[in-house]
Amino acid sequence: MNKVSLSIHENFKNKTILVIGGNGFIGKVWSSFILEKIDAVQKIIILARPKGKLSAKERIQKSYEESPVFENIRKKYTPKLDDFKKLEVISGDSTKKDLGLDEKTKEKIFNEVDLILNFAADLRFIAPLDEMLLSNTQSVLNITQFLNLKESRKIKLVHISTCYVAGSKDGEVQEKIQVNRAPNGVHFQVMEELNSAVQEAEAARARQANNSELRNIGMERASRLGWPNTYTYSKGMAEMIIACQLPVERYTVVRPSIVESSLSFPFPGWNEDFNGTAPIINLLSSRYRYLVAKPENKIDVIPVDLVVKSISIACASLLGGVHFEVYHCSTSDLNPITVRDACDMSTEYFDKVEKKPFKIKMIPNFSAQFVDPEHIFSVKGVKRFERTMTFMYDKIRSQKTAHAWA
Repeated sequence: MNKVSLSIHENFKNKTILVIGGNGFIGKVWSSFILEKIDAVQKIIILARPKGKLSAKERIQKSYEESPVFENIRKKYTPKLDDFKKLEVISGDSTKKDLGLDEKTKEKIFNEVDLILNFAADLRFIAPLDEMLLSNTQSVLNITQFLNLKESRKIKLVHISTCYVAGSKDGEVQEKIQVNRAPNGVHFQVMEELNSAVQEAEAARARQANNSELRNIGMERASRLGWPNTYTYSKGMAEMIIACQLPVERYTVVRPSIVESSLSFPFPGWNEDFNGTAPIINLLSSRYRYLVAKPENKIDVIPVDLVVKSISIACASLLGGVHFEVYHCSTSDLNPITVRDACDMSTEYFDKVEKKPFKIKMIPNFSAQFVDPEHIFSVKGVKRFERTMTFMYDKIRSQKTAHAWA
């Protein structure tokens, strides 16, 4: 194994990377990191789709010219995307055949691109089955089929998955894709499962099923195979599809845990999502203190810039031909943190740094209180209380109305 094989700078030299999902949280930080740190990279091409009134180019242009994550790039190169030759935008859609590209654009990719980096995903844990499959599973099938076109077989793939594809499996989880084997040990054929799930979702839509029913169908299919939700079910099948469609020398999969605010890049604390632990932290900044959680469970969070560095190493290893099939990117083995630790640090911050008003400090038990789902102050309990009060109010109002007409 020589020095060039292990050098990020050398392995990225004169390379062109097509980024799918580049306008998301991790995708933006990764693109900014590479453009700032790796001068030798030839180009990053971001595949984006139009959204609302904005074209693909306008969406990325807005992000490049306004987002704080690109501030150093704007200072280093140019404030205008049109003047920046190392970052290009093409209009496409990974949920469509051939990524939604016309023949001219496909030819451009075949001639220029060395690596596809796929960040695109629907991050909702529980969502309608058809929406989740389209974004997280069928899109990956489209990417692998595109990579199997004769003209594109020099292009390699780095796919961003999640540690939680392990599902209900206990014990050691190897850095290897278990094809056609569910987390609960059930053997199945991934393409048969995908086709069956798509057909069930289509049939449900045909009978006018609503999103709630589609969410339930997805959860049932996931639970049957040992995945906790539709998100991990769709991401787990996507990994298996990659392993079935491509030889291992052409791909690698990165599995981060819960991706959170940056440690240092582009600056400490950078975040723009309301996923991960952000809702919990937001709750703890308010008067609400009751959380449905097991306080001693580990909560595996990892800063986005550490994830970006891990992805960059995986990319360089794949380009150099010295990669592994899967890379886990998490913290609990070496630097564990419990749910209680995370909540205590959050409440301490708001108490000491934010200097919350005295009326909030007067709350008994300022620290988080951990309860089960049936507790009266859990979300489920509050909703049950709200339904009861609404029922009683409507009943009283209807009786008063009836009495007035009597």
